[in-house]
Formats: sequence, C-alpha cells, structure tokens
Amino acid sequence: MTPKEKWLNESIEAIKSKNLQVPFKLNQCTKVVDLDKYLKVLQSSILHTTKPKVLKTLVNKIEELLNYGLHSISESNNTSKSRRL
Repeated sequence: MTPKEKWLNESIEAIKSKNLQVPFKLNQCTKVVDLDKYLKVLQSSILHTTKPKVLKTLVNKIEELLNYGLHSISESNNTSKSRRL
C-alpha cells in the first residue's frame, strides 16, 4: 500500500467515524446527500488522477470533510464574540 492509499484509507475511516448526518452542505458549492457514494468517488478519483491541480482539489475535499463541524463551531463562537463588542 502506498503512502497516498494509506492516508486516504485512514482519512475515509475518520470521516465515516464522525457519523455525519446527510444531507449536509460541505461548502457553498457542495451538498453531500450520500456520504458513502461521495467518498467512493473521491477515493477513486484521487487514486487515478494524474493532474496535480485536480489531485490538490480532491485532497482539499477530503480535508474539508475531516474538518467538517470544527469550523462551524469556531465561526459561531467568533460571531457571538463580535456581537458582544
């Protein structure tokens, strides 16, 4: 198993362990309605792409999923702090 495959498998398992409720909006352009299908497409695309820009975009999607929920909590905290000022 290559380091890329190992990272990808570990990342996918971490994402699945979050038990995300679908549908959810990952960002302005991405609404996930079937997480397993979305992960399979990302996995296949990452393993088979030869274009660095495409690979970077796909890896960013995985990282967004790994961080999903963390940013919304900090953003809501920042918003509430700014309202108090």
